[in-house]
Amino acid sequence: MSMATFSIDSPSEAAQLKLYEWLRNDCHALEQGSVQALLDLSCADNSLRQALTELVSQPPRYLYRDHYAGEGLERVDPWLLEIPIEPAPIAALCQLCAGHPMLGFIVTTSSGDALLQHLRRQWEARDPQGNLYLLRWADTRCLPVLYGCLDAPQRARLLQGVGSWIYFGRNGTPERIRPDAGAPPAKEQTAPFQLTAEQVQALHRATWPDALLALMAGRPQLYGQMAGLPSQRHVAACEALACLDSSTATAEALRAMANGLKSHGLLQD
Repeated sequence: MSMATFSIDSPSEAAQLKLYEWLRNDCHALEQGSVQALLDLSCADNSLRQALTELVSQPPRYLYRDHYAGEGLERVDPWLLEIPIEPAPIAALCQLCAGHPMLGFIVTTSSGDALLQHLRRQWEARDPQGNLYLLRWADTRCLPVLYGCLDAPQRARLLQGVGSWIYFGRNGTPERIRPDAGAPPAKEQTAPFQLTAEQVQALHRATWPDALLALMAGRPQLYGQMAGLPSQRHVAACEALACLDSSTATAEALRAMANGLKSHGLLQD
């Protein structure tokens, strides 16, 4: 799949500085706080993966290794890295991952091993029919969507031991997720999240634009070349699909989205 399908807007220097300030302030607000970077390696091609390997000074913790099995697992296995609260290493990581929805920072009082185990317990969900899903928390396009679909107890479960979760949004600006003030501490749970039918429907609806944009980007000979910023394309795609329901055929949805993108100058023949 083209790297263009894994794109967000690149952050400006001002946006990177703001993210660093948030990390520093949130870390100082916690006693013995530290920062762990969570990276979605499924959004990285071989050259970016090699550059990341050369950048980090210590081996990463792997979310899937020794927890799941399967061919090609190493190409999609998220990394968890402890990062010093210093401008240079954070800036280097941000610049290397710029434009890819693959980098988030978790401010926590937990050790790296404890956070790894906690995250592994948040990675699965079941729908009312018993189907199992993997929740892509490391993909920063998915992170706010998934979090927004959870109810209050589920959010408290996810953020247990987390002071803040900071990432670059689709438009390249820093975003931050924090535990709800005054929420009672959640008990650690090992079972997958249990999603309602309404939550599953909301998640499917939210991921529809990205799925169709990926189809179009992979077939430029049919639809044309993507133009403009990734965030602009996503907004236009959401607008085009807003009047359609989930029963709409994929071909009809693609036509509506192509027309919407062309009207904004974001798809060129």
